[in-house]
Amino acid sequence: MTRFNLTPWDQDGDAQTTPNNTPYILSKKPLGDGSYSVVFECKNTANGKHYAAKKYSKRLMYGHETMLKNEFEILKQVSLSHTHILSLIDYFETEDSLYLITDLARGGDLWNKVSTEGRLDEEPTKKVIKQLVKAVEFLHAHNSVHRDIKAENVFFLSSDHKNILLGDFGLARLLGSNEKLHEVSGTLSYMAPDMFDCEQGYSYPVDIWSIGVVAYFMLGGYMPFDCDDDEETKDAIKTRKYLFEPEDYWLDLSSEARDFISSCLQLDPARRPKAEQLLHHPFLRIKTNSFVKLSQKNQFKRSVTNLSALQREQITSIFGRANGGSSSNLAHSNSIDRRLERGRLESLNKDNLLDGAYCLSPETVSLFTSPVGSASVSRESSGAHLYDDIRMYDASPHKSNLSLNAPRHSASFVL
Repeated sequence: MTRFNLTPWDQDGDAQTTPNNTPYILSKKPLGDGSYSVVFECKNTANGKHYAAKKYSKRLMYGHETMLKNEFEILKQVSLSHTHILSLIDYFETEDSLYLITDLARGGDLWNKVSTEGRLDEEPTKKVIKQLVKAVEFLHAHNSVHRDIKAENVFFLSSDHKNILLGDFGLARLLGSNEKLHEVSGTLSYMAPDMFDCEQGYSYPVDIWSIGVVAYFMLGGYMPFDCDDDEETKDAIKTRKYLFEPEDYWLDLSSEARDFISSCLQLDPARRPKAEQLLHHPFLRIKTNSFVKLSQKNQFKRSVTNLSALQREQITSIFGRANGGSSSNLAHSNSIDRRLERGRLESLNKDNLLDGAYCLSPETVSLFTSPVGSASVSRESSGAHLYDDIRMYDASPHKSNLSLNAPRHSASFVL
C-alpha cells in the first residue's frame, strides 16, 4: 500500500491522495481521541463530502493489531448495506498511522440526549429502538454479534434526532455456525448474564439483552443495572434485579413497553426473542398516546424520594443537566474501560467527570467509537473503490498476514 501525507484543512497546496486516487484533507483540530486513535473531520475534495477519519497510531497499536483488524473486518462486511449501521467509506495509511474513513454523524449520541433532556416519551423511544432492532437484525443475519450495544454507541445522523447509526464495532465478532464466544466483553451495565458463564458461552442473544437495557434507560432516564460496585452490578444482572419503581414514576409506562423490556431481559437467552421477532412486538407496532407529563422538576420532586440512593443520585444529576448543567470536554484515557465497567455513576456526577468517562459534548470520541459533531453529514460513498482496492491489495506480495478467521476474503493492513 502506497504511503502518503495528508494535507491539513487550512494549508494551501495540492492535497495528497489515497492509493485509489481519492484526495482527503483533514481538519487540524481533532474531534476527539481514544487510547489508540484520534478522530478528525475530513473532506473528500473529489465530491465535497465530509466524513470521519479515525487515525490509529501504528506504535500504539503494536500488539493490538487484531482489535483494529476486527473492527475493519466487520465494517467491511456491513458497510453501505444498511441505513442504520455506520459505514466504512475508505481506508489508507501513512508512514506512522492507519486511517479508517467512516460516516460522520452530527446529532450527538443517545446517552447525551437522555442525560440532557431527561427520560423520553414512548413515541420517540420506539422510533429509536425500532431502528436499533433493524440494525441488529441485519448484523445477526450476516453472522455478526455487536457485543457493545449501548446508548453511547447509538448516534443520531442529524440534529433532528430522527435517524440513528449504530457504531463502534471494535468488540464485534463474526460467528460461525453454532459458534459460542467465551470471553467477557463490553460495558458492564449493558452485559447479559450469559456473558458471565464462560464455560457455557454466549451468542447473538447478548445483543437483545442490551437493547432491553437501552429501552429501559430511554424510558426511565437511568440504568436498570447500576450498583455501588462491579460485583453488586453483576449480581443484579445475574438475578435480573430490576424494577419499574417507584410506581408513580413509571405510572405512564404502557404495558406494551413493560413487556418489551421484560422480554429482552430474560435470564435464559433461549427465551429472548430474536431481532426479527422484536420488530413484530406490539410496543413497536402500535401507536401509543403521548405522555401527559408533569414538568421535569415536579415529576422529579414527586418520585425521587422513593428511589434507591443510587437511582436518586442518577436522576438528580440527569435533571440537573436538563436544567442548565454543563461539563467540559475531557479526553479519553486508558482507564476508560475500568470506569465504564463501574457503570455510569461517576459520569453522571458533574463534579466527578474523570478521564472522559462521560462528556456532555457530542464531540468526544471513545475507543473504537465513531465521532459526532459535524456541520455536514453524508451517507454517500467517497468515490473510493473500497472492495476493488481490498482485492488488489490482498494480491500484493507485500501484505501482512493478519486476517481474522472469517469465512470470506479479508483485507490486510501494513503494520
